[in-house]
Parts: sequence; C-alpha cells; structure tokens
Amino acid sequence: MQNGEKWAVRGFMNRLDAADQILVGYNILALVLVLLAPLKIPHQGWLFLFHLVIQAAWVKLSQFPGFNDTASDKSNGWIILHAWIPILIIIPFYSEATFLSHYFIPGNLDEWLYRTDLRLFGFDLNHALSTGQPLWLNEFFHGVYFSYYGLMVYPAVLLYRESILRFRHYLAGLILLLMVHNLLFVFLPAAGPVHLRVELFPAGTGLLFIPLMNWIYGWGDYAGAAIPSAHVAASIFIFLSLRNQLKQAGQTVLAIWILAIFGSTVYCSYHYGIDVISGICTGLIFYGMYLKWPWLQYKPQQNGGIRQPTTSTSFAPFAPDSAD
Repeated sequence: MQNGEKWAVRGFMNRLDAADQILVGYNILALVLVLLAPLKIPHQGWLFLFHLVIQAAWVKLSQFPGFNDTASDKSNGWIILHAWIPILIIIPFYSEATFLSHYFIPGNLDEWLYRTDLRLFGFDLNHALSTGQPLWLNEFFHGVYFSYYGLMVYPAVLLYRESILRFRHYLAGLILLLMVHNLLFVFLPAAGPVHLRVELFPAGTGLLFIPLMNWIYGWGDYAGAAIPSAHVAASIFIFLSLRNQLKQAGQTVLAIWILAIFGSTVYCSYHYGIDVISGICTGLIFYGMYLKWPWLQYKPQQNGGIRQPTTSTSFAPFAPDSAD
C-alpha cells in the first residue's frame, strides 16, 4: 500500500467513532466470510455486492461536514442519517448471519441444546409453557416478543433527544454486542426449538402477532441464531443502559417488560431455556465492556472530525456533559 493510500485509510478511520468502526470492521469481516465459506453459498455475488455498497456508502457519508460532530444540530439530515442507518443495517446483518450459519460448521448444536435443557429443568420447558394455552395468551406472548423491536428503538430515541454523545456511546456498545453475536451464530449454528411451532402454533391460528411473527421469521430468519439469545442479551444491555434515565416506576415497568421478553422467547419456541441463560451472561459481559473499555469511550472533537480519547479511566454513561 502506497503512502497516499495509507493516509486515505487513516483519514477515513479517524472520521469514525467506535460505533462506525465496529460496523465497518464487521462489514469487511462478513465480506471475507462470504468469499471464504467452505461450502458454496447461493447468491454469493449479491452478498459481496451488498457489502461493497455498505462500505462505499460509509466512506461517502463520512466525508460530509458535521458527520461525527457531537455539537451539530440534531435536526441536520446528515446527522440523522449517521445516527439511524446503523440501527437499520443491524437487520440485514442479522439475517445474513443466520443464512451463513449453514455454510461453515457441519451440523448444528440443537440436539445438545435440547439435552442440556432437559438436564437443567428436568422437563421440556417449551412444551410445558405453551401446550394447551388459550389463543389470547399465545397472542400476548407473541406480541411481547414482537415488542423487542420497539425496545431496540425506544432508548435510542430517548438518548438521541438528550445528547448525541450519549447516544453514540450507547450505540457503540449495542452494536458491538449484536455484531459479536452474529459471529457466534455463524460458528455456533443452532436453529433452536422453532420446529415445535408447527405443533404448538399451527398455521392459520392467531389474529395478529402470531401471523406477524411467522411472516418476519419466514422473511428474514434462516433458523441459525439460537444461542446465545440476542433478544435476551440486547434486552439486558438496554435495561442496564437505560435504567438511570428513568424514575422508579419507569424502571419497574422496563424490568417487567424485559422479563416478559425473556419468557416469550421460550414460550413462543424461538429459544431453549439454555439460550436465555447464555444471553443473560453475554448481555452482562458486553455491558461490562461498555462501561470499562476506553476504546468505546472515544469522543469526537470539533477539529475536522478527528477523534480523541477521553482522559477519564472510567465511564459513567449518563453523567452530565456539555456535548449538546
């Protein structure tokens, strides 16, 4: 690589905060996985093109003034794009990870997960929770499971309105968690107990949320992302990140919401109990990283978009600042 090319790459990376770097790094890694998969991947060319477009878009977006300036006007179109495109990209990245999980490791972990679940609980947890339940309860838990997508957006909106700096810190931690889970899905392939849904929630049943979740999973999930549960891990991370922003009543409501999501993952037979336990563990681990890793604490400066690290050795996510 020539000196000019090195400086161009370095200049691009210097314009990115931690959230951007994680997405760009994952995008490159996913592109490499698409090319090097030991089994022939259908639509390989389209996946390759998808990652090239993402990379080119991020290079172009980073060149706009105020791209990574925490003091910029939050109503600025480029600032809004920079804030919300990462959350949208999470969706196809997850779908692709479930797809790639079938092309790297032969077989899957489902038999082991099922036997482990039986040893832990002493009975088939999925059947015990869902068999013979009334339609309204089935709809309720599918609605709770669907509400996870709202949980992904709600704290982001709350923090974005309050402070771009806090929003970017939060986004970096959440994206790191989700992208690492995507890699785990590729190399720890497991469909989970989704095959039970045909028996527990037969086709044609349900009024709203059961058909909606059937459509979502039929469209963008390739049955390869069971352990650890990203629903659970992200929910733990979101609760711990958001709790100091809420009054006691709000914390209680959020805690109940999170626990209901945990239960819905097993009730709806998207996960085994062991998937939930492992998701709680990874959620706690990544929240600890979010608090302690200096790299995630990098703070954009108003000097041409060059990042500088904060001088503090610990990070209080919601301490007062003057970023806005």
